[in-house]
Amino acid sequence: MAATPRRNLLRTALEALEAAANRRGQLSTGDLVQKYGATASVDRALADLYRLSLKSLVIGGWRKRRRVTSVVVQELSCYEEEDPRVSTVIELGKAKCNAAPECSLAAALKAKPEDLKKLRAAIPTGGRIEDARRSQALRQLIRRPGLPLDAKTCVHLGDAIFAFFAPAGSTILTTNVRDHGPLAESLGKTARSPE
Repeated sequence: MAATPRRNLLRTALEALEAAANRRGQLSTGDLVQKYGATASVDRALADLYRLSLKSLVIGGWRKRRRVTSVVVQELSCYEEEDPRVSTVIELGKAKCNAAPECSLAAALKAKPEDLKKLRAAIPTGGRIEDARRSQALRQLIRRPGLPLDAKTCVHLGDAIFAFFAPAGSTILTTNVRDHGPLAESLGKTARSPE
């Protein structure tokens, strides 16, 4: 069964709830009464605990984002990172490309047409729309390098970007080895699950 974006969203939500439950599993009913009072509802107290745990996980994950890897390669100048804004919800910065007239990765991609061909050959045919779009984006870069690489085409490159820019001989950690694996291997790199 293929992992769709919606299924990935559900999986992420369930993993976050599990992590939140594990963080708050040591609280006793006495702790809850002390914090919420003797007449507080269990549902309200648990909702509050989950909300605080999830907030802590998201903010902590954001702060640690640069320590997960040994090196950051090809930082995107076309995306500006913003710290999350916290109110009743956690808002992450807008992930919108501001490159114009061409993607900031275009020159590096176009400089290695043989790698682009290897990546394109590694994409399965006759299946998912995502694969067809990725293949078409690579085809455009290979056959028409003079054409500007716009934001939409860059997005369609998707997982191929990771394989292309990962250092030679490196390992890409991903929960999506199915897609990343063949692309990475086509360029002499590997992909594996962090589990």
